[in-house]
Amino acid sequence: MQRTWDPSVQWDPEVETFLGNALGIDRLKAISQATSRPPLLTCLRVNTLRTTVEDILRRLPTALSPSDQQLLAQAGTQPYIHPQIPFAIMIPGSGPHPVDYSQCQGLEVIVGRRAGESMLRGSNAYAPGILACSTGIAIGDTVSVSVGIELPAGTNNSNTNKNLFGCTRGTVLPQDLPLDDPRFPQREKLFIGTGRAEVSRTGMNPSASGLVVSLKERVFRTLALGDVFPGECMLQNLPSLTAAVVLDPTPGSRVLDMCAAPGGKTTAMAQIMGDSGEIIALDRSHNKVAGIEKLAEELGITIIKAYRHDATKAIATDETRKKQKIDQEKEASGMVNEKIKARLERKATGKLIHGGDLPARVSTTAGFEPESFDYLLLDAPCTALGLRPRLILPQTLRELHNAAHYQRKLIDTAVHLLKPGGHMVFSTCTINPLENEGNVRHLLNKYPFMKLAVQYPKLGGPGLVGQVPGDEPGYMKKLLKDEVEADMVQRFDPSSGLDTPGFFIAKFEKIASSIS
Repeated sequence: MQRTWDPSVQWDPEVETFLGNALGIDRLKAISQATSRPPLLTCLRVNTLRTTVEDILRRLPTALSPSDQQLLAQAGTQPYIHPQIPFAIMIPGSGPHPVDYSQCQGLEVIVGRRAGESMLRGSNAYAPGILACSTGIAIGDTVSVSVGIELPAGTNNSNTNKNLFGCTRGTVLPQDLPLDDPRFPQREKLFIGTGRAEVSRTGMNPSASGLVVSLKERVFRTLALGDVFPGECMLQNLPSLTAAVVLDPTPGSRVLDMCAAPGGKTTAMAQIMGDSGEIIALDRSHNKVAGIEKLAEELGITIIKAYRHDATKAIATDETRKKQKIDQEKEASGMVNEKIKARLERKATGKLIHGGDLPARVSTTAGFEPESFDYLLLDAPCTALGLRPRLILPQTLRELHNAAHYQRKLIDTAVHLLKPGGHMVFSTCTINPLENEGNVRHLLNKYPFMKLAVQYPKLGGPGLVGQVPGDEPGYMKKLLKDEVEADMVQRFDPSSGLDTPGFFIAKFEKIASSIS
């Protein structure tokens, strides 16, 4: 049997049936295959507030790690400026490639699902991601790397799902672990490459840390990039960047980013605005708000004001203003109860993704006046069925419905915060029509003062027309009504030639006041 990378994504059975009916069986099969693979194009957003795209292109080859330089040479193509987003550099990858596993002499390292997904995007194997390894591995050995799922201690392979190999963390494998175990018909399809063992088998124990395997031959050759040119550019998925570009806020305007973390779209809008105007960024999490502030600081952006706040309650009321005033007075006088003090101390000890201590406090707000924003971005929390690569998508049909319902609360708030004549972008990173076209239909039906607006750039395909089963027996949820509406939105299909994560973008214009 030949080792390769060609798994089938594991869907919840009800979700698989629902999406198969909504998208078509063949289209869902193609999406499933694409979802298990990484996008081959890497998008690098250049911070034009500090540098130029041409300068980054000139310096990029020598700034890459030796392994990334090799991957770029193997791809056979060079980085280029995106033709419709002039501050985005596209870096091509390639794959799938055949890999010679015979050189490993039966030595194998199995990494967990999340580590495997990261390695498919260019990372190496680190100790926390190791599930199992062959006996007898020494430093410098060439090993094959495969992906499995971690089983709880005391369980065995018979407990796992039918496709993914499962083992408990710390398992020692025999050399030449067989590929033809009938319990795991996909095991031979779960190999992502070969690499050099940087530690011996004893260094691959669950409590270890650091680099374990440096991948040398990969099925998919994509650049990891890491922190290349910090403050001057950052990695950002193309559809995510497109959402900010489509909104196109003008310099000097006032913008609300309702669900802003981790801050990629927020900072992209600030860049489009030339760091002139004001962007209010909201998130419910203290750590995420601090992360937005940290990213803005790294990029030299000054117009972002980040607040810890529930975006469904972003419209200020007399009650929220009163509560905010009381809280501020208590804090100013030191009248903060022990529970709040303890929570602040815990938050102060947290760490940002980018490293560094979190501030003890982040700003809060009572909310904002109706119709007080020129532009509004609602990149809504979603079921994330568009992210790539993924091996298991455990979201249930109930979760798909619940996500759509929650997004409607955000939409209902958003339309009232937008000024007449203002523009709003609604986006998700899911392929679920309930969250995408279903919520566009909700907005248009409920708010006659909102209409779909033309998008530029238009990179994705059209939306879905028709209806899908709703959350009650016999109820059908309407989607877009015709091809005209379908062409006004963007649906990024993971299996399309654009080769992006799944994503959805709709743009609206508010043509009249919502204040009666």
